[in-house]
Amino acid sequence: MNKIKIAIFINLVFNGILVYSCTLAGINKGDAFFLFEEKQAVTFFSALFLGSTSLSAAYRSYVHYKYEEGKKFFNFWGLSSLGFFYLCMDEYFMAHEGIAAGLVEMVGGNARGTHFDGLTLAFFGLIALGVCIYFRKQILFNKNFIILCVLGACGLCGTVVFDQLEYRGAVIYKLIEETFKIVGVTFFLSAYIIALTDFLATLKGRVTDVSI
Repeated sequence: MNKIKIAIFINLVFNGILVYSCTLAGINKGDAFFLFEEKQAVTFFSALFLGSTSLSAAYRSYVHYKYEEGKKFFNFWGLSSLGFFYLCMDEYFMAHEGIAAGLVEMVGGNARGTHFDGLTLAFFGLIALGVCIYFRKQILFNKNFIILCVLGACGLCGTVVFDQLEYRGAVIYKLIEETFKIVGVTFFLSAYIIALTDFLATLKGRVTDVSI
């Protein structure tokens, strides 16, 4: 079984157990969605994995800068680290909701009653896509990374879609939305861990010291 299959299997099993356990615990508390609310268990895991992705990207940026001849410190991995660190903070402190509402009011709109979570995630996704296109030469050679990032992006798209469905009154979609989110987050974490380990493996044949 190759790395991709192992990563997909672990992610699906872990997330299946997490979603099932949190739903069951919520039902026992009288609210199936209780542990999916802000600052509850699922949000905690999501923020933890986003922070771990940021650290993985930061280390990947460091070895990229140190061992790739002619590569500048400004690279895809460093920007990824900053981006995922922001998302980690945003996930736990809900900063994007206030930012989005402020922007709407700045242009003369009415922020009250508007649903921002999914739309803000979609905006972040477009920014990430632009960064990937700009730095495509640094990532296209890594097939494992690309596949897992695509799966993570699918999770992001599912989050956006079901967030809007929830806003239209289908409360049950809250569970599906949060499931897509945590699945997407874990796939992104897997992508950056594999990108790091794959790169370190290629260095073994070129340098004798890859320690920090």
